[in-house]
Amino acid sequence: MTRYHDFTGLGRVLDLSNATNLIAVAGSAVAFIAFAGVAFVDDDLSIPGAAAASVAIFLAWATAREVDPDTPAAATWALVLALLLGLANVPSAIVAGTAMLAIRLVVGTVGAPVSILDIGVLVGVGVVSGAQPALWIVGITVGLWLWSAPEVGKWRVAGLTALVVGGVFGIAFGLSGFWQDGDAFVGATSGAYILASIAAIVMFFASRPGSVVARTDAFGHPIDGDRVRLGRIAAGSFCVWAGVVAGAAGFWSMGPVFAALVTTAVFRVFVHPE
Repeated sequence: MTRYHDFTGLGRVLDLSNATNLIAVAGSAVAFIAFAGVAFVDDDLSIPGAAAASVAIFLAWATAREVDPDTPAAATWALVLALLLGLANVPSAIVAGTAMLAIRLVVGTVGAPVSILDIGVLVGVGVVSGAQPALWIVGITVGLWLWSAPEVGKWRVAGLTALVVGGVFGIAFGLSGFWQDGDAFVGATSGAYILASIAAIVMFFASRPGSVVARTDAFGHPIDGDRVRLGRIAAGSFCVWAGVVAGAAGFWSMGPVFAALVTTAVFRVFVHPE
């Protein structure tokens, strides 16, 4: 177990000496330049918004590293696809980041126990998930992980309590109109149903059973292949739920997760079929 994971069971180190990680950072920089260009000609996107969108594009890479830990190339292509999709429908870094964290927990790529510092993060996850109905399924998923995952450790009850308390505050904020985009309860249009159906089909192909050789960050234990498959199902479920609850805008806010799911499906079906 590295010393870093003495302090967190939720975070992962970004090693810039690794070519794949360096590509992710460079790709995010390119994404910022692209979105800044859009902001220059479109008043609907600001420079801070362009920066947030570039973070969301990076999260496509990070999500793909969770749902397909054996295939770095899938993460690279997820970043590219997320950028192309993002130029048409700007994603949300908050939505994509919260979903990515939940997927990471389901898969168990870190493999370290929850720490006292992580408790504060779980409060934040609860608030964000509660305030946006498109993320309620994410909050439920994190709660299930806290309850059942073997690596959670002694902070199981504290973490679950923090998540629930945060969720209650988040729901209160959402109902009061505080920190709300105004379209959280729009429901699905016909277009959103089509997008949700596409996500369900992609999830089916991405979640085909297969072996996993990657190991956890903290202890170097093999990552459980069944948990990787559950992570892919979670990613698809998040996209479907976002489309049904918040319409097409909600679906595309989850665009980086969808991009990661698509590239995972492509690699699972055409590159590494088993």
